[in-house]
Amino acid sequence: MGGDPAPFWANLFLFYFESTWIKRMRKNNNILARKFSHTFRYIDDLLAINDGGMFERFHKDIYPKELELKKENTNSNTCSNIPKKMCLSSIVAEVLRIARVTSNFQPFLASVQILIRRMLSQGAHIVDIRTSTHKIIKKHWDDFEKYSLTSKGIISSIFT
Repeated sequence: MGGDPAPFWANLFLFYFESTWIKRMRKNNNILARKFSHTFRYIDDLLAINDGGMFERFHKDIYPKELELKKENTNSNTCSNIPKKMCLSSIVAEVLRIARVTSNFQPFLASVQILIRRMLSQGAHIVDIRTSTHKIIKKHWDDFEKYSLTSKGIISSIFT
Protein backbone atom coordinates (compact mmCIF):
# COMPACT_ATOMS: atom_id res chain seq x y z
CA MET A 1 0.00 0.00 0.00
CA GLY A 2 1.09 3.56 -0.60
CA GLY A 3 2.82 2.83 -3.88
CA ASP A 4 1.79 4.23 -7.25
CA PRO A 5 -0.11 1.11 -8.35
CA ALA A 6 -1.99 0.78 -5.01
CA PRO A 7 -5.25 2.45 -6.21
CA PHE A 8 -5.24 0.25 -9.32
CA TRP A 9 -4.76 -2.92 -7.26
CA ALA A 10 -7.42 -1.85 -4.77
CA ASN A 11 -9.91 -1.28 -7.59
CA LEU A 12 -9.04 -4.60 -9.21
CA PHE A 13 -9.23 -6.50 -5.91
CA LEU A 14 -12.61 -5.07 -4.90
CA PHE A 15 -14.06 -5.28 -8.42
CA TYR A 16 -13.29 -8.99 -8.58
CA PHE A 17 -15.34 -9.78 -5.47
CA GLU A 18 -18.18 -7.40 -6.39
CA SER A 19 -18.52 -8.64 -9.97
CA THR A 20 -18.33 -12.29 -8.91
CA TRP A 21 -21.10 -11.78 -6.35
CA ILE A 22 -23.31 -9.74 -8.73
CA LYS A 23 -22.97 -12.39 -11.48
CA ARG A 24 -23.98 -15.09 -9.01
CA MET A 25 -26.94 -13.01 -7.80
CA ARG A 26 -28.12 -12.29 -11.35
CA LYS A 27 -28.47 -16.05 -11.85
CA ASN A 28 -29.95 -16.86 -8.44
CA ASN A 29 -31.80 -13.71 -7.33
CA ASN A 30 -31.97 -11.02 -10.01
CA ILE A 31 -34.28 -8.83 -7.90
CA LEU A 32 -31.63 -8.65 -5.18
CA ALA A 33 -28.88 -7.99 -7.74
CA ARG A 34 -30.86 -5.04 -9.13
CA LYS A 35 -31.01 -3.43 -5.68
CA PHE A 36 -27.27 -2.85 -6.10
CA SER A 37 -27.67 -0.93 -9.38
CA HIS A 38 -27.07 2.38 -7.57
CA THR A 39 -24.03 1.26 -5.60
CA PHE A 40 -20.85 3.05 -6.59
CA ARG A 41 -17.25 2.67 -5.54
CA TYR A 42 -14.24 4.91 -6.01
CA ILE A 43 -11.09 3.05 -5.02
CA ASP A 44 -12.03 2.01 -1.48
CA ASP A 45 -15.01 4.30 -0.82
CA LEU A 46 -18.48 3.00 -1.46
CA LEU A 47 -21.81 4.81 -1.84
CA ALA A 48 -25.04 2.79 -1.83
CA ILE A 49 -28.02 4.92 -2.88
CA ASN A 50 -31.60 3.73 -2.26
CA ASP A 51 -30.54 0.12 -1.74
CA GLY A 52 -32.85 -0.38 1.23
CA GLY A 53 -29.90 -1.31 3.44
CA MET A 54 -28.98 -4.27 1.23
CA PHE A 55 -25.27 -3.49 1.00
CA GLU A 56 -24.94 -3.33 4.77
CA ARG A 57 -26.81 -6.61 5.00
CA PHE A 58 -24.83 -8.48 2.32
CA HIS A 59 -21.32 -6.99 2.39
CA LYS A 60 -20.01 -10.00 4.33
CA ASP A 61 -21.16 -12.25 1.47
CA ILE A 62 -19.46 -10.06 -1.14
CA TYR A 63 -16.00 -9.53 0.34
CA PRO A 64 -13.58 -11.93 2.06
CA LYS A 65 -13.68 -12.01 5.85
CA GLU A 66 -10.12 -10.61 5.98
CA LEU A 67 -11.30 -7.34 4.48
CA GLU A 68 -12.20 -4.86 7.20
CA LEU A 69 -14.96 -2.42 6.25
CA LYS A 70 -15.45 0.79 8.18
CA LYS A 71 -18.77 2.59 8.09
CA GLU A 72 -18.14 6.33 8.18
CA ASN A 73 -21.69 7.62 8.40
CA THR A 74 -23.68 6.93 11.54
CA ASN A 75 -27.18 7.21 10.07
CA SER A 76 -28.13 6.04 6.59
CA ASN A 77 -31.04 8.52 6.46
CA THR A 78 -28.81 11.57 6.51
CA CYS A 79 -26.13 12.95 4.26
CA SER A 80 -23.71 13.25 7.15
CA ASN A 81 -20.62 13.00 4.97
CA ILE A 82 -21.79 15.60 2.47
CA PRO A 83 -20.84 19.21 3.19
CA LYS A 84 -23.86 21.42 3.87
CA LYS A 85 -23.12 23.75 0.93
CA MET A 86 -22.90 20.82 -1.49
CA CYS A 87 -26.17 19.38 -0.20
CA LEU A 88 -27.99 22.71 -0.60
CA SER A 89 -26.49 23.21 -4.06
CA SER A 90 -27.83 19.83 -5.13
CA ILE A 91 -31.30 20.64 -3.83
CA VAL A 92 -31.57 24.01 -5.56
CA ALA A 93 -30.09 22.60 -8.77
CA GLU A 94 -32.94 20.11 -8.74
CA VAL A 95 -35.47 22.91 -8.09
CA LEU A 96 -34.05 24.75 -11.12
CA ARG A 97 -34.19 21.59 -13.24
CA ILE A 98 -37.84 21.06 -12.28
CA ALA A 99 -38.64 24.68 -13.20
CA ARG A 100 -37.01 24.23 -16.59
CA VAL A 101 -39.05 21.13 -17.45
CA THR A 102 -42.46 22.22 -16.15
CA SER A 103 -44.55 24.85 -17.87
CA ASN A 104 -47.34 25.05 -15.29
CA PHE A 105 -46.96 26.06 -11.66
CA GLN A 106 -48.94 23.23 -10.01
CA PRO A 107 -46.76 20.38 -11.36
CA PHE A 108 -43.68 22.42 -10.45
CA LEU A 109 -44.99 23.02 -6.95
CA ALA A 110 -45.93 19.37 -6.37
CA SER A 111 -42.51 18.11 -7.53
CA VAL A 112 -40.54 20.65 -5.50
CA GLN A 113 -42.55 19.96 -2.35
CA ILE A 114 -41.88 16.22 -2.69
CA LEU A 115 -38.17 16.95 -3.11
CA ILE A 116 -38.07 19.22 -0.08
CA ARG A 117 -39.97 16.77 2.13
CA ARG A 118 -37.47 14.07 1.16
CA MET A 119 -34.50 16.31 1.90
CA LEU A 120 -35.95 17.35 5.26
CA SER A 121 -36.42 13.69 6.19
CA GLN A 122 -32.73 13.17 5.40
CA GLY A 123 -31.58 15.90 7.74
CA ALA A 124 -31.59 19.11 5.69
CA HIS A 125 -32.79 22.26 7.45
CA ILE A 126 -35.85 24.10 6.13
CA VAL A 127 -34.43 27.60 6.72
CA ASP A 128 -31.32 26.75 4.68
CA ILE A 129 -33.37 25.22 1.88
CA ARG A 130 -35.72 28.19 1.81
CA THR A 131 -32.87 30.72 1.69
CA SER A 132 -30.99 28.82 -1.02
CA THR A 133 -34.15 28.27 -3.07
CA HIS A 134 -34.98 31.98 -2.93
CA LYS A 135 -31.46 32.82 -4.13
CA ILE A 136 -31.64 30.41 -7.07
CA ILE A 137 -35.06 31.74 -8.11
CA LYS A 138 -33.74 35.31 -8.11
CA LYS A 139 -30.55 34.32 -9.93
CA HIS A 140 -32.43 32.37 -12.64
CA TRP A 141 -35.60 34.43 -12.77
CA ASP A 142 -36.02 33.76 -16.51
CA ASP A 143 -36.84 30.14 -15.66
CA PHE A 144 -39.48 31.08 -13.07
CA GLU A 145 -41.27 34.15 -14.46
CA LYS A 146 -43.53 31.92 -16.57
CA TYR A 147 -45.45 31.07 -13.40
CA SER A 148 -46.77 34.65 -13.16
CA LEU A 149 -45.84 34.97 -9.48
CA THR A 150 -43.22 37.01 -7.70
CA SER A 151 -40.20 35.20 -6.30
CA LYS A 152 -41.67 35.71 -2.81
CA GLY A 153 -44.98 34.26 -4.03
CA ILE A 154 -43.23 31.16 -5.35
CA ILE A 155 -41.28 30.74 -2.11
CA SER A 156 -44.44 31.26 -0.05
CA SER A 157 -46.28 28.59 -2.06
CA ILE A 158 -43.44 26.09 -1.78
CA PHE A 159 -42.92 26.48 1.96
CA THR A 160 -46.51 26.65 3.26
